[in-house]
Amino acid sequence: MPSAPIKSWMPAYLAIVLVWGLSFLFASRSLSSFTPIGVAFGRSALGASTLVMVCLVSRTRLPPRALWPRLAIYALLIAVGPAFLLGVAVSHTTTSLAAIAGSTVAIWVLLVNLLFFPEQRPSASRVAGIFLGFLGILIVIGVWNGVGSGTAIGIGAQLGGAILYAFSLPYAHRYLTGGPTAASVSPIALSAAILVLATIETLPLVLIFGGTHGPLVTSAVFGMLAMGVLNGGLITVLVVYLVKRTDSTTVSTAVYLTPVVATAAGIAFLGETMSWYEPVGACVVLVGAALAQGVLGERRQRAQRADAG
Repeated sequence: MPSAPIKSWMPAYLAIVLVWGLSFLFASRSLSSFTPIGVAFGRSALGASTLVMVCLVSRTRLPPRALWPRLAIYALLIAVGPAFLLGVAVSHTTTSLAAIAGSTVAIWVLLVNLLFFPEQRPSASRVAGIFLGFLGILIVIGVWNGVGSGTAIGIGAQLGGAILYAFSLPYAHRYLTGGPTAASVSPIALSAAILVLATIETLPLVLIFGGTHGPLVTSAVFGMLAMGVLNGGLITVLVVYLVKRTDSTTVSTAVYLTPVVATAAGIAFLGETMSWYEPVGACVVLVGAALAQGVLGERRQRAQRADAG
């Protein structure tokens, strides 16, 4: 259960939902000029530059050197691997199918917690909320109509990114935000160090395999800027902050709302139409996410205390 009041972390949670929901659009635009590893490098480099400047202006000190080996592992799990695999997935399959595969993060987090992090074992209501949220995702997409002609490579890549995210969240909670050393380090400092390390880790791959596959076009540049500043810099800070305020299971439920954001963006900017099952599925997603977060249980407990009083 999250230890902090819901109203203290809900804005960060909703911001994560928004940026994650738009990340597939950003990646798709970027891939018109950049390779998948180029997307991963650009996301990390731009995000690192943004956060390092914030640290300099605010005079925020970077994490102590003793913490950097753990941050290097976390950078591979949260930044390098998922960003590269997202580029591979979007280049081989449709964004909707990639979003479905990505929405399995909460399921993988549940399994990782059960296997490796017993101190974060979720309650029965959280398990029910996770599976209800996944059912809502299937309704939003309208799986009975088919989900496109995605290849096994694209689906496998996005599932791989989801599994890396699943390991990164409880890893951060256990080794970065929950320990006595990390407790005094701000989320911005942690995130800046993570993205600096991610940039260093991806640089050799860019030099070997190349970061672009054609001339730079405006849409690709703007997509890359959004990937770096928003999906790289901002989202890394918010994830670290939210894991520190709640737990890994709560953060993982944000993926259930991302297809809702993607659908709204498609209607607003691409002229797509909405089917009847999309808002129905969105309602199921919201209920599942609220149940998994403990929102419904908290309200019920407040009502019971009010009746008892």
